[in-house]
Amino acid sequence: MVRITLRQAMYFVAVADHGTMSGAALKLNISEPALADGLRKLEQITNLVLLERLPARGARLTQAGLALESSIRQLLVTAQKTEEIATKIACNTQTILRIGCFINLTPYILYDLQKYLRNRFPEIKLDFHENNHKNLMKSLANNDLDLLIAYDMGRIGEKIQTETLFSLQPYVIMREDHPLAKCKNLTLEAISKEPLALFNLPGSDEYFENLFYKIKKNPSINFRAHTMESLYCAVAAGMGIAIVALRRKNNDSFCNEVVEIPISEPTNPLNIIIARKQTRGSVPPDYIFRSISSFIREKSKNFGYVKPQ
Repeated sequence: MVRITLRQAMYFVAVADHGTMSGAALKLNISEPALADGLRKLEQITNLVLLERLPARGARLTQAGLALESSIRQLLVTAQKTEEIATKIACNTQTILRIGCFINLTPYILYDLQKYLRNRFPEIKLDFHENNHKNLMKSLANNDLDLLIAYDMGRIGEKIQTETLFSLQPYVIMREDHPLAKCKNLTLEAISKEPLALFNLPGSDEYFENLFYKIKKNPSINFRAHTMESLYCAVAAGMGIAIVALRRKNNDSFCNEVVEIPISEPTNPLNIIIARKQTRGSVPPDYIFRSISSFIREKSKNFGYVKPQ
């Protein structure tokens, strides 16, 4: 078992370099009694007299001290190199945070979240995945993701911690020259009589179709889109009207031909959640999880018709 401490080694080298107890104590920024006590313990551990005390608080190495000097100095050099290596490892080591995001939320979250994490937690490297709701939940359950951001479809597995970030209120989009475009609001019944363009990904399509099933209407689906760009483009092309919850991120030219109209009756909001597996030593740690949640909530005011949480 190693009993010589780095502190004792530093005391020994300081006295050897300065030749006085007072000079060594001043260099180390400690009191002379503390220095003397440390050297005495070193001599007890080695069972050797390492220093010869001289008049006027001087000191010099004994033959035993001279014999050990090189080894003790090397001990400090090795410790310094070890510390430097550890510092480099710490600086270069990044924690990989695997975040899954529902496809049409990605344009609203990825860029700003990456920028935020880079500034707030530089030790984190973001590994970002986008997918539909079903596949995201499967990946989280299989530990292929650390957390996910998605719609709350009510099918959450066991031991999954969820938190609602914000809620989106659905509304209608249609061409500006559509006969209903001048209405201040529209009922679901009126909407159900029109050809619809539907955002068609597992989970999201069920939400929008259920809005009509609750009023016992079966609207005609004229176009099924797999991206928000395709959905807006279809509406602008006159292929139907659509119910959406997210505003377009980019102002494409065809968006200028589309108007937004609120739905008159109360509808279930589309809740956006953040989720992670609830286990001991959860990843990400609580403080990062809370920080990401707070950041997305703050950004959510630009996402659509948002109800703050």
